[in-house]
Amino acid sequence: MLAELARQYGSEQMKKYIADGESFAFENNLHEAKTFQWLEEMQKKGYRIEVFYIGVNNLQITTKRIQERVKRGEHHVPPDEVFARYENGLKLMRHYFSLPDKLLLIDNTNTRFTCLEAEKGSVFFQLADPPKWVKDFVESLQMKPATSAKSLDSIDEVRKLYAKTKSKTENKDKEISD
Repeated sequence: MLAELARQYGSEQMKKYIADGESFAFENNLHEAKTFQWLEEMQKKGYRIEVFYIGVNNLQITTKRIQERVKRGEHHVPPDEVFARYENGLKLMRHYFSLPDKLLLIDNTNTRFTCLEAEKGSVFFQLADPPKWVKDFVESLQMKPATSAKSLDSIDEVRKLYAKTKSKTENKDKEISD
């Protein structure tokens, strides 16, 4: 309930800033196509879009951080949801790579540092030896998207793919242990 109130308040504040033509920032895990589509609309209205994408080398780090957060009385996010949002966020970031006026990929595995900077899809800085998730992301830019943007609109599709992949992995692990 508190999270929903905070979301509503943030939304009202953004609408106010937009109406007044003021700059603003917000936090989002970018897992929905509608967020990028909204950013594109804001850009057409004259806003400069800067995305600071913060990632980690593996989701066990994120899961552990969430567990620590829950111990402090903050909200829980199920691991499957974390995975689905992370995967969908990276897929959408690849699809909309040329949208942001400025894009930074920032690693937060241990110490926060910038690994890549791009403007409108042109990379002008890349760390010589970036973390694996950044390497994988850059390599994915060289490939055609595995799925159409339309199918990326739904996090449910990512969940289904995750469940299917997880099931295959568990079956292989079972075969190996037998």
